Amino acid sequence: MDDSDTGNGSTRHDGRRLRELRLWRGLSLRTVAELAGISESYLSLLERGKRALDRRSLVLALADALQVSPANITGQPYPPTDRAEALGHAAAPQLRAILRDVELDMLESVADARPFAAIRADVDAVNAATVASDYGTLGRLVPGLITELYGLAQERPELCGDAQLLLVQVLHNAFYLVKDLGHGDLGWLVAIHLHRAAAALGSPDWGAVAEFVRSHAVVGERSRQRALTLAGRAADALGPGDGEHGEIYGMLNLTTALNAASLNRADLSNDRLVEAADVATRTGEGSFAGMMFGPTNVGLWRVALAVELGEGAKVAELATAIDLEQISSAGRRATFWGDMARGLTQRRGSEEQAVVALLRGEKLAPQRVRTSPYLRATVMALLPRTRGQAALELRGLAFRMGLTA
Repeated sequence: MDDSDTGNGSTRHDGRRLRELRLWRGLSLRTVAELAGISESYLSLLERGKRALDRRSLVLALADALQVSPANITGQPYPPTDRAEALGHAAAPQLRAILRDVELDMLESVADARPFAAIRADVDAVNAATVASDYGTLGRLVPGLITELYGLAQERPELCGDAQLLLVQVLHNAFYLVKDLGHGDLGWLVAIHLHRAAAALGSPDWGAVAEFVRSHAVVGERSRQRALTLAGRAADALGPGDGEHGEIYGMLNLTTALNAASLNRADLSNDRLVEAADVATRTGEGSFAGMMFGPTNVGLWRVALAVELGEGAKVAELATAIDLEQISSAGRRATFWGDMARGLTQRRGSEEQAVVALLRGEKLAPQRVRTSPYLRATVMALLPRTRGQAALELRGLAFRMGLTA
């Protein structure tokens, strides 16, 4: 079976793909369930669409059990539902070609490069687009900027340092573009180039950002364990600090906590969360690399970790301590509302609140919500459970996601 066999038709649910993959592998329900660390009955419910594949840990565990990519289960990348998503997807083959030419030392000359001020302005626009989860702007600007900045760093010694700094920023943004749209293989390639560019820049903080990205980009067998090791090792190597240094150290600890949660290592997850919360008291609310690390973001991650650990009943209480106005990133706020919806969906009787949370997230960052495999699974799980006005609103969201006709 190749990737196309898993299908990404608008009405095809993840459970059906999961069953097809299991049968293709010639494995029984019991075998796959044991390998994934879940019960046979639960796997059966997943395959029949009676339970949602709305947790990262679950998708990754099943992908490991079946020895496939998580994208084979989720059906990513999804067909674009609007022009902005189409522009984002269109950047993927361009980025592959550009990064190939970098490897081959065959990039076109930038002898007629634009004024550096114009390039810097476009980088500022790309930084803002990532914060807003605006994939259309990212798809339109990122490929050309990477070409220009690689060229300037090589051909214009007087601009080399400035070009390298902008290059790491653009590669960092490129990663979120391709990751969020489901191009996982390309995400790893971008992460490799970011790692090299940060090393050339010689900035420990940007080097730590590159390690953060690598931990989110790692693919293949045992990817969860590899991601956990990468993030934890990078945090320990960087060590605690203040300012930007402390912000990335805190984010590395949060990432370690997430990967620990995905492996059901709740104690390690909590230890790293506590460490991140402690450093946040020293950094305050930050904005380095668009990560928005600080006490508020730690609160948002606390909600996400509860969902990942299957403790969705806690999210409403955890949310009461969060002041979202402290987070300027619309994309990050949208992710929070998505996490709230996933948590509320784990508890029967909270369907209407879950729909409200999904719609709040969509209003803030529509492209991010509509392309999330976990939120798409949440919507599919909620559809048969929701009644009244909430059901009408939910069906509208499902249509906008391309899940229903």
